Amino acid sequence: MPDNAMPLWDVVSCPATGQSLIADDWSAQSFDGELTYPIICGTPVLQVDLHRYLHDEQASVARAMARWGERADVRSWFQANFGTLDAPVPMPIDSELEGEGFPGVWDALPKPNYLEFYRETTDDMINDVFSDRHQKLALDLGCGQGGMMQKMAATCVQVIGLENNFYLASLANQLLKAESIETRVFDPVHGWKTVQVKKPVADNAQVVCANMLHLPFHEPLFDWVHCGHALDLVDDPEDVIHRVMRILKPGGRLSLSTPWDVAAPHHFSGLLELLENNFTTLMSRDNVPWVRWNHARRYVLHDDWMWIGKMH
Repeated sequence: MPDNAMPLWDVVSCPATGQSLIADDWSAQSFDGELTYPIICGTPVLQVDLHRYLHDEQASVARAMARWGERADVRSWFQANFGTLDAPVPMPIDSELEGEGFPGVWDALPKPNYLEFYRETTDDMINDVFSDRHQKLALDLGCGQGGMMQKMAATCVQVIGLENNFYLASLANQLLKAESIETRVFDPVHGWKTVQVKKPVADNAQVVCANMLHLPFHEPLFDWVHCGHALDLVDDPEDVIHRVMRILKPGGRLSLSTPWDVAAPHHFSGLLELLENNFTTLMSRDNVPWVRWNHARRYVLHDDWMWIGKMH
């Protein structure tokens, strides 16, 4: 971590009370000692209803512990509170492309040449805009596996990622600290094969497992907040932006990319008005095409809206 970066526990706070957190080797406690949040597989779990969350996510926790291992005291704590861990059930081989979104992974995939026209995603375009502005502290909401964080880490002093899915959050922390990514892909000619992509270690990036509707931040700390392909998954996008505005510094930047919900054309109508009233728009583009490798071994064309603004 760079010398001028903030300790993680000076950035995050208790999602339920807003109190500061005091961390030890495997957990963080609220300042009054009433609430405890575990650190599992190197990933702080900062969920408001922690017991329900970990009960529901037991398969994700078991899968992460089986893959990366965990301390005996953490396992004992988990088993004492949630029972014996079930045997981890592997994800179907077509369900994910490990390393998706990280620089270089697209280049390693077997694909028709004509798809090169769609190689640049909205996240790439947004990162290009910020590449000559060295933000101090940035946040990626709904960071997934951490691909955008890897790009942000190249120009920001420090990047925090927030991901609600525990396995993805723990995977992101592993990939960000890795020197290379190995992933299995399906080649129509040669069948399944493993490709390796080398990458720089992003030691200035850290992911926490938390919900964007209960952000574990309670001060305007961030110079840049990015939210990619997440607003279309929530019922009330305006609520998310209101929460972001409370943690974004005055003059801070907000960047968004999302599929436009054609099935519900008014889904973002309130969001657009909120952005117009509280931000100066720096860039807005509609109908941005890009292609991703989807869950059925084929490439699918997506159509995104991207927006960048500066808070008043």
